[in-house]
Amino acid sequence: MHPKDAKTRKRWFIVTFLYGLFIPLGIVAFFAVISRTTTIQIPFIIIKEAVITAFYSFISFFILWLCAYRKPGTIALTMSLIFTPLTVLYNLYTLVSLPSPLATSMKTHFIIHTALITVWYVLSIKLRKINRNIQISHLRSST
Repeated sequence: MHPKDAKTRKRWFIVTFLYGLFIPLGIVAFFAVISRTTTIQIPFIIIKEAVITAFYSFISFFILWLCAYRKPGTIALTMSLIFTPLTVLYNLYTLVSLPSPLATSMKTHFIIHTALITVWYVLSIKLRKINRNIQISHLRSST
């Protein structure tokens, strides 16, 4: 493997780790802090949705790590590349539908989240290309 490809794989792992584990935990922690330290009432459905999203992110991270990083596959990455824009649109819809004081405090989080998704998306496209080349080279060497 080319050193540049190894560096891309490592960067992808770091960004995926941040995106898949720390961001969801940050959302849950944010809601917990806001609900305990301010007078803003966060509806239970929003907290429940944040916990479900965090759980989904943990599962997604594990599947991506296993199927795209540990074993250089392309199917899980391709599916993630298809569904990620839908996630961004859903997050934007959620931000717009939040109560005004909460939406204002979530704008910074949304900007950081969108920036991280953009970096992850670009790295995932590169990783998919790298994994595809690895798969092709394995096929050529086995014949």
